[in-house]
Amino acid sequence: MPVRYLFICFFALVMNFWNPAICQQRRIDSLEKLLDTATSFRRAEILSELSWVYHMSNPDKGLKYGMEAQSIFKTLKMEKEQAEVFLDIGICYYQLDNFEKAIDYFFQSLKIKEKLDDFNGVAALCNNMGNVYKDMTNFPKSNESYRKALDISQKSGNHKIMATTLGNLAVNFKMMKSYDSAIIYNLKALRIRDSIGDKRGASGTLNNIAIIYADTAFTGMNLDKALYYFNRSLKTKEEIGDRRGIGLCMVNIGQLYADPCHHPHSVQQVPHQAKNKPPAGRKKP
Repeated sequence: MPVRYLFICFFALVMNFWNPAICQQRRIDSLEKLLDTATSFRRAEILSELSWVYHMSNPDKGLKYGMEAQSIFKTLKMEKEQAEVFLDIGICYYQLDNFEKAIDYFFQSLKIKEKLDDFNGVAALCNNMGNVYKDMTNFPKSNESYRKALDISQKSGNHKIMATTLGNLAVNFKMMKSYDSAIIYNLKALRIRDSIGDKRGASGTLNNIAIIYADTAFTGMNLDKALYYFNRSLKTKEEIGDRRGIGLCMVNIGQLYADPCHHPHSVQQVPHQAKNKPPAGRKKP
């Protein structure tokens, strides 16, 4: 057999071994086989895991497993585990676009987590609920949920959840076309991510800021700001070796230059000088 063919066969085997879909199916097969003999608490554990595993590929099946797990945990009076299954069920309903049911199960999980003083869990759930309300375009309820998450994360000192929540609020304000508020909340999130050394998160926030300026680049100043933040995002992605992110960021910059709607005078040169200094009229975050 030619060496080249051997290499191709080996590469195919490696690709199959590391294929996420294949790995996921192996995990499902293994868990479902364990169900044959599992009883009581162990069965509920496996069912809960399957509910989570199926939430993307087959949310209907995820619901079936989640409901059975919840019933067992309820019988065993295991509130912490019930809260997690309620969350899984809510996510399955969310994937099925049944937002009302998703909110209902998130709320049931929230009540238990509040009772157990699981502050990080409550903050994460409030973010989930805010995301669902956002998809329902119910921005007042979405912002209310996010602000509750922000308040709890500030009190518990969880900076990562704080930054995520601020970013979620920024998305809402952008969708509501309150661009100044969206920038302010993104900058707050950026400061936190920088303070905790979250470069990956910071690069995403920088990109989000740049997109807002790009979407409102009716003047040369906003275009310069968009390019400044895209370049900062690109530099951060290069530092962490995010090759996919680098490619996407470069595409964003290219699209900014290619868009004829932007100010023609400002797009004639790449602002190399702007990479290491803040744009005019804005303090360095």
